[in-house]
Amino acid sequence: MSAAAKARVVEVARKYKDYLAEAGFVDIVEAKYKFIGNPWPRIERDKKLGMYIEIIGDGLGESVNAIVTQAQKDLRDRSIHF
Repeated sequence: MSAAAKARVVEVARKYKDYLAEAGFVDIVEAKYKFIGNPWPRIERDKKLGMYIEIIGDGLGESVNAIVTQAQKDLRDRSIHF
């Protein structure tokens, strides 16, 4: 089911500056950054960056799984007191 079908706003980050202004904040500086999520952009520099992000992401995925698995074991271990 899509986000639209669930009546969720997907691009809410675009409105953060307006929300802050409505809340009374002043001198709000909005910085926009290009996010590269894959290794196949058109610009060579962006291709390399996308490749590195993919490599790091793959490595982190395995690390996160290992950490979660260990945390689950620790939660079941009655000899560890929190």
